Amino acid sequence: MTAFDVMLDAYRTWVDPMSRKVTAVALRRAGLAPHSRVLDVAAGLGALALPAAEAGHRVHAIDLAEQMLAALGTALAPYPESTVEVMDATALTFPDDTFDAAFSMFGIFFFGDGVAGALAEMRRVTRPGGVVVAAHWADPMGGPMFTLLSRAAARLGDLPPIGTWGFGFLEGADLERALRGAGCTEASSEPFEIDYVLPEPERALDEMHTLFLNHPDYPHDLSPAQHERLRVALAEEVRRNDSSAELRVRARVNIVVGHVPR
Repeated sequence: MTAFDVMLDAYRTWVDPMSRKVTAVALRRAGLAPHSRVLDVAAGLGALALPAAEAGHRVHAIDLAEQMLAALGTALAPYPESTVEVMDATALTFPDDTFDAAFSMFGIFFFGDGVAGALAEMRRVTRPGGVVVAAHWADPMGGPMFTLLSRAAARLGDLPPIGTWGFGFLEGADLERALRGAGCTEASSEPFEIDYVLPEPERALDEMHTLFLNHPDYPHDLSPAQHERLRVALAEEVRRNDSSAELRVRARVNIVVGHVPR
């Protein structure tokens, strides 16, 4: 079981809705022809795979989180031309030129040193004239909930600081260079913001605890007293975040589209 399987319920409630907003933009920017063959890398619960299948595309979704992938397989059951498979993004088993488009929505954040290899593999399995598309947070902290967690931990003073993920962050220009390095041309990115919803303040830590466990700085061995103090501090940060537009953490995303040369 992976960390992503552990966070499945919290991911479904608090992450997937944000991802759906991003993938809607990614699908528009990709400009897919009807009935395209689409690869969804690090598919999670299918924020891209499901709307792509609903639009009539033939989707193959891969991930290493088996329970998430099983849930996605059930959701894709009405679309028999779409499938799921456990697979490593850096070692795809598909032949060259299999797909019309390959997507990775927020997967790059977790590839670490494997980013270049994963993008090269996505490019390899995409046919000439196809597109490779990646979405990535435009903030080194990742999603807005991690910024609020960092601020809450800083309030307490006796917890290790919760900083950036420390791996995998790429600016839009970095993503463009990475896709060109993988063999794409005309790589372009455009940042934008999405709206998001957080839990009720007093429930924020309980609702998002399994998400936070995936952050390398999040303490896994909090005492009950520390957990309660962090819960109170995070509740205050959520209240401040919700109180006005000026205080609200911005959820900024980059989507980069690279074209495979003909």
